[in-house]
Amino acid sequence: MDNMRIYNAFRITPKEALREITEGKLKGKSDINPMWRLQMLTEQFGPIGFGWNYKVTRLERIEVPERKEIMCFVDIELRVKEGDAWSEPIYGTGGSMLVENFSKAGIKSNDDGYKMALTDAISVACKQLGMSADVYWASGETKYNRPQKEEPAQEAPPAQAKTRKPSRRDRIDALCKEHNITMTTLGNHVKALQDEGKVVRKATNYMSDVEFDTMMHIMADFLKATAA
Repeated sequence: MDNMRIYNAFRITPKEALREITEGKLKGKSDINPMWRLQMLTEQFGPIGFGWNYKVTRLERIEVPERKEIMCFVDIELRVKEGDAWSEPIYGTGGSMLVENFSKAGIKSNDDGYKMALTDAISVACKQLGMSADVYWASGETKYNRPQKEEPAQEAPPAQAKTRKPSRRDRIDALCKEHNITMTTLGNHVKALQDEGKVVRKATNYMSDVEFDTMMHIMADFLKATAA
């Protein structure tokens, strides 16, 4: 078997299988039609289930409470048949979003999230066979090593010195000091308000900025009322 036979058969991507990405983080790069990958696997190895197949080994969703988003991930084992022999598993991991929080459009759900993650996982496995090597060689970067866009440095006017925004811990400490209570007492008050449904039941470091600000306002009003 020629060691480069499969790689060379897969490495060139026809123009009709490419689409330029015109917006988002990957603007200017190329999107590869997933059906072309399936066609190439079928041409080289035969129909799925007979000459190649894949097995899903992980489906996982991960919540990101700080952003009110939900990510999803799929792992697969791709196997191809050469002659009468099946290959060892070729691993691929893909990811997508089930719920995404956009800065302008707000929170949007995606019922194709797992399907997109599966497509991504297949592409990662196929890449190891050399599929679309010309595209990846030409781009020279991935989402893992893409440099961050640097904004030009600007000096702040002397009269506008930057002030550090108080951290959540600073604000909590200040509230305790103002009402002469301990952190433990404050925690007990927060738990009581959570039990009453007035405060979201989350640790403060997992609250969104809005949830934390709301909790601080409610707690300040509560402490003032109990002190009166």
